[in-house]
Amino acid sequence: MRRWLVNLAAALSLVLCVLVLALWVRSYFASDAISFTDNGGATFGVQSSRGQVLVGVMRFGTGPTGAPTGLGVSTAAAVPLEQMLVGRPAFRRFGFAGQSVNDPGAGYRARVLIVPHWFVAALLAVATASKLVDRRLRRSSLRVAAGLCPSCGYDVRASPGRCPECGAVPTPRRPAAA
Repeated sequence: MRRWLVNLAAALSLVLCVLVLALWVRSYFASDAISFTDNGGATFGVQSSRGQVLVGVMRFGTGPTGAPTGLGVSTAAAVPLEQMLVGRPAFRRFGFAGQSVNDPGAGYRARVLIVPHWFVAALLAVATASKLVDRRLRRSSLRVAAGLCPSCGYDVRASPGRCPECGAVPTPRRPAAA
């Protein structure tokens, strides 16, 4: 069961990585946004534009605003996401930016984080790559334990010094713990 879940997570990570890469390319031509506004007036949103992803939570006023609630999706011309920040960002390094604004006089609060698409794609790729590396290491250790060459899988019990099939020098088997 656990292996099935790990495989599913790795496959999902790979699919999401490919989608993020496609969205990255698209972000230079169009700005895509998805948002959700709850009954309390808070808006949670994600926007992709010009190689960056903006994730934010905004609240106008202290309670219900009368604004429509629910899910919203929009597409527009690509613009730099830092133009959407109110004033200067709290930090800006290597394509990352962030800001927290609290203006009680205007009734506006927001927390915004901007990350580059390459960062999101790298995180998803690492999850997939770790599964592949783990699989390779597990297969190699199982071969060594069975007396097989870790490179090609040839039976090296009769010739322990070198694999007659591929020429690799297998690591010596450790005796089983008693």
